[in-house]
Parts: sequence; structure tokens; C-alpha cells
Amino acid sequence: MSNTAVTEKEVKDAIKGKLSRYFGVAPAEASKDQIYKAVVMVVRDILLEKRQQFHKRIDFIGGVVHHCVNVPPFMDQLLFCGIVWFFPALSCYK
Repeated sequence: MSNTAVTEKEVKDAIKGKLSRYFGVAPAEASKDQIYKAVVMVVRDILLEKRQQFHKRIDFIGGVVHHCVNVPPFMDQLLFCGIVWFFPALSCYK
């Protein structure tokens, strides 16, 4: 799968691959349960890949992600949905 949005064709191919690899069946022969499990595995793979890309981007930028409740007033602009993104220069607030 690519760095950008996942296409319909990629998802279909991934589901077909999971069905054949893990269940040994073609899509036409698969039960509803097998199809469901294949879809779940594909969605899990997509989310894990996006998570890896996010963490690589954060590491490249040099930021550290912290979950904070109390944030100094001057850090208000960095607060977004309970997640504060610090740069190494601000590491004293870890």
C-alpha cells in the first residue's frame, strides 16, 4: 500500500490475498465469517501502516508526543485534543 490514500483496488486485492493466504479460499467460495476476518485484517494493516508513517514523520521532525493534562499557559497553541507536541528545545516540560 502506498503513502497516500488507499484505493479501492488495493483494498480488494489485499482482501483477496488475505482470503487465499489465511483461509485457502477464493472470494467466491469464502463464508461471511472468513470475509469479515479478512476485512478486519486488512483494516488493521492499513491502520498500522498509517501509524508507522505518523511516527516516522514525528521522529523526522524531531518532535516528541506527550499526553499532558496541565500545560503551561504559553504552550496553549500546542495543545490539540489532549496531545501536546514538543520540540526538543522544550524538552524540560516532559
